[in-house]
Amino acid sequence: MNNMKPELWKVQEVAARNAQARRVFRQHQLGAGRARLTHAAAATSASVDEMLAVVAYRSRTVAPQHVPAQADVLPGFETELIGGELVA
Repeated sequence: MNNMKPELWKVQEVAARNAQARRVFRQHQLGAGRARLTHAAAATSASVDEMLAVVAYRSRTVAPQHVPAQADVLPGFETELIGGELVA
């Protein structure tokens, strides 16, 4: 599946690898059969790229968001913002 064009992927294979794909297929009332993704997309009047874009969007929205760690100032060093410039 990795070396194939997305148009040749099967709905069942995509659904097995991605939980959000299962939800998208269920929302569009597509069975997880052996149909190619091209046929499944055509059944919903969408292109394969549009369908995969929806899957990617939903995957990003449910993924845990990275929160940057607060940087600690080392002892003996102070930082100040003076006149728009960072001075150490």
